[in-house]
Amino acid sequence: VTYMAIAPISSTLPNVGVFYELTAVSTATNQPAQLEPGQTFTTVVQYNEANVPSGVSEDSLKLFYQTGGAVQQPNSATAAWEPASSSVVDTAQNEITAVDSHLGVWAVFSDGHKVYLPAVIKP
Repeated sequence: VTYMAIAPISSTLPNVGVFYELTAVSTATNQPAQLEPGQTFTTVVQYNEANVPSGVSEDSLKLFYQTGGAVQQPNSATAAWEPASSSVVDTAQNEITAVDSHLGVWAVFSDGHKVYLPAVIKP
């Protein structure tokens, strides 16, 4: 599996500016390859704490992969972001780890949602 940093992609999710593409290449032929059914890989990505948006907790950061129009057309209207269910953030090391089987476009996003409650003042 090879890692290649890519330009940021539009999203409504808060991000830390880490976008990349994962592809598989055969060591025997040096040609693009697919993962075998059930085969997984581990990806570890570092992020810069200074790039975490204001109001976003580092604990809410996760690795997300793009579905639909990913790779060939990363900004495709049919593309969507899905969180890697195994995503774990290590805030001390500023890195996120996931074990997955999805190749293509990945990013670091926050899945936390802000909830605003109205202030209630009693006279």
